[in-house]
Amino acid sequence: MEDAVFKKFIADNWPIYTHIFGGNESSPWLRARPKLVGDVGTLPYLYIAGQGKYSMIPDGFYLKFHNQGEYCDSIIIECCQTVQNFQQKRGKYAPSMIATLAHIPAQWMKQSAGSGVSRFNLMGLDVSQIEDFPCPVRASNILYVLPDGLYDELRESCVPHHFEYFMSDANFRSPSRNDVKEFLRRLDLWSRFFA
Repeated sequence: MEDAVFKKFIADNWPIYTHIFGGNESSPWLRARPKLVGDVGTLPYLYIAGQGKYSMIPDGFYLKFHNQGEYCDSIIIECCQTVQNFQQKRGKYAPSMIATLAHIPAQWMKQSAGSGVSRFNLMGLDVSQIEDFPCPVRASNILYVLPDGLYDELRESCVPHHFEYFMSDANFRSPSRNDVKEFLRRLDLWSRFFA
């Protein structure tokens, strides 16, 4: 699936806000990319502290805020067509001790999340926040979506890091299937580490 087709598929078929990734908190996961029809201005992106000009813009991106926006968790979805593309994207998210931040545009948070309710209200955040703000990322999990042949090849030869998940293109196109839903629930920290 080409990047543009992949992003359109997420926009048309994946939820805007959801509990599909699991977790036992009332706050849902909020889709930050690709943008919704009607979104104007900058969308959220990731960057390393002190390097605001060198941002990481995933193909798909979900956020979950905690403690009134004190920090957030993120789920990154990347479409990889070739081994080289996979290696390049994987290198971008390699483990490090460097602090990662999510840039959260206030204008984006004030807009509706497709239900007539602002993202601020949906996430239970303080609506008095009127400026863009950096939000420390506590944990990120990355879902790599691969063509079926490449998926089969990597499944035999790649050892995933603790934050990496792999899915074939065919499974990605079926987010409502029960086995796919069960797999996606593992992307949330609560679902993976806590019973």
